[in-house]
Amino acid sequence: MHTTRYAPSGMVCSVDHLASGAGLTMLERGGSAADAAIAANAVLSVVAPHMCGLGGDLFALVHDGEVTALNASGRAGSGADPARLRAEGHTRMPHQHDIRSVPVPGCVDGWAALHARHGRLPLAELLAPAVRLAREGFPASPLMLTGAANAARRPGAGDFASVRAAGDRVTRPGVARALEAVAEGGRDGFYLGEFGQGLVELGASEYTEDDLATPAADWVEPLKVRAFGHDVWSMPPNSQGYLLLMSLAIADGLELPPFPRHAAWAHLLAEAARAAGHDRLDVLHKDAKELLDPAEIARRRALIDPLSRVRLRGPAQRDGDTTYLCAVDGDGMGVSLIQSNASGFGSMVFEPRTGINLHNRGIGFSLKPGHPAEYG
Repeated sequence: MHTTRYAPSGMVCSVDHLASGAGLTMLERGGSAADAAIAANAVLSVVAPHMCGLGGDLFALVHDGEVTALNASGRAGSGADPARLRAEGHTRMPHQHDIRSVPVPGCVDGWAALHARHGRLPLAELLAPAVRLAREGFPASPLMLTGAANAARRPGAGDFASVRAAGDRVTRPGVARALEAVAEGGRDGFYLGEFGQGLVELGASEYTEDDLATPAADWVEPLKVRAFGHDVWSMPPNSQGYLLLMSLAIADGLELPPFPRHAAWAHLLAEAARAAGHDRLDVLHKDAKELLDPAEIARRRALIDPLSRVRLRGPAQRDGDTTYLCAVDGDGMGVSLIQSNASGFGSMVFEPRTGINLHNRGIGFSLKPGHPAEYG
């Protein structure tokens, strides 16, 4: 018989022990769950460029007596021109190797907003472990290898040129400088400093300095459903968090077998997720309350056959990755945070001064004229 044991004063969970360790250190120093989450994410931005980084976006839910949501996903640059892409023959946003699929990265704005509202320790202290790892080096993880080999061929990606095997030492001096700029100057140290200047130059006319001077982190109302006797929260669009809530709400109305090992259990849960997500690309721009309306949930639930797989045309799949972390402190604050490049190393475009790889969340824009999510 196994006994569940609970940490008495806090916990941090992430994909990498170096990141989790940095977060725990901040809790031990009296930091909040938000401090721990920032420290852990900063380390991941160094050691896990195949999943997240300073060139990506951030979403977070914070439970501190009530649940609040932080959307730190950047906007397209002022020079965004859908007509130009259409004139070049594009019918959808370029997936990689094109700066136009790179909205202004929101990660650092997310850290700044989270720290301003919930932080206790100095930002420089939170970023110090990540700065040290970026400057002194860290072992390459097995998951990084394939992406790093491809990335190393791209301009500005010299940090990965020597990565041949798991455990090879990687240093990222430009990322160290960028983190130090955040520690010293906050979000402006990053967006208006070396990284921001390089991004404006790299983008030619895609971005202006005003684009980078405008903070891209907003506290928004989270989505919530009641399912299986619990209140469950998630991020509203432009996040895809509604998919979890819709899947749960659909499943909550199905006749699930009494135990998970039954084959129908897996079948019905999989079908609930498919019923929720098959038209994701077509409806993501809609009002989340419309998507989670009980009538819409019931309509989708009615699609499910308890005995066979329903034929639903889902969105095309692409290789991608992201990373999740969570932190809880001794006062009961919890932070649930996701930080992403959208697809693996993202756009495979690197800001040349710092070597920071840029996300490609702009692939979510549409090139259809007049579409609610039209690039612009």
